[in-house]
Amino acid sequence: MRQLVCLAVGLLLCAVHGLVPANAQSMYKAAGYPGGDASVKINACIAAVIAAGGGVCDASGLGGPQKMSQEIRLGSTASVAARIGITLLLPDTAMWTWHLTDGSSCGIYQFSSTSILGQQPGGGGNRMVLAASSGSKMDSIYCTDAPSDGANYIRAEGFAVWNNQAGSTFANGVVHIRSAVDQCTFKRILLRTITEMSGT
Repeated sequence: MRQLVCLAVGLLLCAVHGLVPANAQSMYKAAGYPGGDASVKINACIAAVIAAGGGVCDASGLGGPQKMSQEIRLGSTASVAARIGITLLLPDTAMWTWHLTDGSSCGIYQFSSTSILGQQPGGGGNRMVLAASSGSKMDSIYCTDAPSDGANYIRAEGFAVWNNQAGSTFANGVVHIRSAVDQCTFKRILLRTITEMSGT
């Protein structure tokens, strides 16, 4: 009987080992990177993921109110060309607020072969919020890339996008999705403006 138990445990360990590749990529904690605010830390974290050939930037430790001074660029044209996959993990409770005034930046700019994953539900229960402060002039708060080949493969879920401050302008709305093709996924995302609210 003991031999059977040992054999079963051994087979289970082999099966688990088979599910985890020997070169499994690492998870990088954005909160541990230097920077004056959360956006700087997250961009540094994403740069580290790209340099490592792919993996996860865990920004779940950057919850609560966070002022953002930079566009968060989830990937790059070079990372797409190099076939590098990147995942950004979001906090459960946060208010990430940008104040950008160049008229062309997004709060989060998502490239192909990347995922933004939040755990929050859709609708009014969503507590992971992307927002802009009064007087912002941006392309949008969340946007996707417009690649030359016209094809974005992305995943985004579990966050809200709010325009709840008067005096901000967005060239392409609070959310600007471009070149999304088959197998893209957008789930549990709440879009809210001063005058209206809708969910996807």
